[in-house]
Amino acid sequence: MRTLGFGVAAAIATLVSSPTEALAQGQPFALNRYDPTPLANDWLRVERPNTPNGFGAVVTFDYAHKPYVLQKVDGAGNVLRTDDIVGSQLYVVPGLSFGFLDRVLIHAAVPVLAYQTGSGFGVSSPTAPTLSSTTLGDLRFGARVRLYGVREGKDATPFAIALGAYVWAPTGKQESWASDGKVRAQPTLMLEVAPAQQFYVTLNVGAMFRPEARSYDTAAGTAVRGDLAFGAKLLDDKLRIGAEFSFQGALVDGSSFSKSGVVDNLFGFTYALGNGLYLSAGGGAGITKAPGVPVARGVLRFGWEQPQEAPPPPPPKKLEVKDRDGDLIDDEQDACPDVKGLPSSDPKQNGCPKKAPTDRDGDGIFDDEDACPDLKGVKQSNPKANGCPSDKDKDGIFDDQDACPEVFGQPSDDPKANGCPPDKDKDGIIDDKDACPDDPGPASDDPKQNGCPVKTKFAEVKGSKIIILDKVLFATNSDKIVGLKSFEVLDSVAEILKKTVVIKKVQVEGHTDNMGVAKYNKDLSQRRAAAVVAYLKSKGVDASRLEAVGYGQDQPIADNATELGRAKNRRVEFKIVDP
Repeated sequence: MRTLGFGVAAAIATLVSSPTEALAQGQPFALNRYDPTPLANDWLRVERPNTPNGFGAVVTFDYAHKPYVLQKVDGAGNVLRTDDIVGSQLYVVPGLSFGFLDRVLIHAAVPVLAYQTGSGFGVSSPTAPTLSSTTLGDLRFGARVRLYGVREGKDATPFAIALGAYVWAPTGKQESWASDGKVRAQPTLMLEVAPAQQFYVTLNVGAMFRPEARSYDTAAGTAVRGDLAFGAKLLDDKLRIGAEFSFQGALVDGSSFSKSGVVDNLFGFTYALGNGLYLSAGGGAGITKAPGVPVARGVLRFGWEQPQEAPPPPPPKKLEVKDRDGDLIDDEQDACPDVKGLPSSDPKQNGCPKKAPTDRDGDGIFDDEDACPDLKGVKQSNPKANGCPSDKDKDGIFDDQDACPEVFGQPSDDPKANGCPPDKDKDGIIDDKDACPDDPGPASDDPKQNGCPVKTKFAEVKGSKIIILDKVLFATNSDKIVGLKSFEVLDSVAEILKKTVVIKKVQVEGHTDNMGVAKYNKDLSQRRAAAVVAYLKSKGVDASRLEAVGYGQDQPIADNATELGRAKNRRVEFKIVDP
């Protein structure tokens, strides 16, 4: 994607004309686009909305290969000359940070341009400034304030937002492409979301305010910028891998380093070494070509964040033994604290005088050995069941209350189901043998159909409803059923009811649209529901299993503002109320 040159054929044709003229075309500025983040647990380029309390330190090594290259081309597009204005840069950037109030972070960084190659201004002349190999960059100061949410630790939230800013002091050497020579500033909004437990996305949006500078056909100036990072946490959150993308676009004079938007990227990882130490590394290449976007970039970072210490546990309570009756049994465990007694394994008798054995329920088992002293039971070898009523299936429900005393079951508020295996659809077929445990149906010799609802041509059982697959139609403003299809639908419902005797009762519901008077519509829907009940009775369905209810226009399922919606609202439904 990246090729050398910026399409500046005519403008760069004078590159070899004269040193003085070439020097005039090169106005240096802070070339490097990469600014290391201040925290060891940030991304390499993108700031996270974290503000940990305490001190932190990082040192970042940033190497950029061919960050500023010009080519001289002829009219046919042939490359006549390539000049590395800046062929390589190695920055070493130590930084410190301090967080307080669990919300605010301040930080500073000292970029040192440790190594640099290139012509600097595209000329070799005694009068041209020398491109320094080692020099100080612009000191960077910054702060961020967390506005909402937490993105680390046990109190982490799915979303967090912070506001921050950088300010650069012009301490660097401008002719070495390490400074603008003036103050720069960049406010930034930081957002982070975690759409999944181990996956998260971070976005920085801001603007770089800087003085305008020109070099050949390129102008550096104020620009908007956005940085996006996304990745995943692995190895119990010790390892983070991800990708970062950066975009810059001009706000002034039609360009900012380039005449179009500039995109750069990094792929890297961060690993938590323990005791607050972190190691990060990454690499990438410029996606678009512009000064400051290298052919390749490598980043290595070592960092430390002050581990957050848990508050010390409260001191143990001082034990005070109280024994009012002097029987050497603490009052808290003494069932008779004011009467001297004897120790007992029974908390109700511990510390009390020895009494004659009692049998409150009269089952012949003394209370001190009776696990159910108030319920008449039988003698059993299990101390936890001795004296309790019989429970043959050992399901914890006594036989006299167990509707299925020979079969292990579960408790139920329904006395007819208490102690029986689960049967969610109440069709009399327990769930582990029911092929359709959520929909009632008759028994079948076919295990795949056992307990499954009856399906007919125009109706089927689903959950607590008999769903009809076509409409039941009535004459306009009448309860007269019309249309052959309507009777075929009702015949299907009747077939289901006759074959599924476990369905004890069905509520036939009539509904209308909102056209007309509500009182009239309710009466009409009641008459229509009654007409359906009458037809089903004529087909052999027991009347005790049917109930007609008219709701009129009170329960629409579609928008009554359209004809299609009104048509959907004019309907008959069959609700199973006592399966």
